[in-house]
Amino acid sequence: MNRAAHVFGIRSAIICTQSWAAPRALFLAAGSGIDALAFVPRGAPVQAPSGGMGGEDLKISLAFVERYVLRRTAPGSAATASFALTTLRTYLR
Repeated sequence: MNRAAHVFGIRSAIICTQSWAAPRALFLAAGSGIDALAFVPRGAPVQAPSGGMGGEDLKISLAFVERYVLRRTAPGSAATASFALTTLRTYLR
């Protein structure tokens, strides 16, 4: 997402993904300054590949650390940060 925003100038996007990947995709988009919506087609797999969400949980945690601890993505507004945290909390429940 960071490359899409900074190299290609993307400011808004519709992300077509699977339901288990949508929260992280939206989190990364928001952190890169992209106003994004996630579209999950009917019939898309609900569960992550390889037997569960373990890998996806790790990727979400890494995305959070990269943005808020290491500051590797573009800074967002307070509203963007609030949205991202709400998205993560909802997903991790």
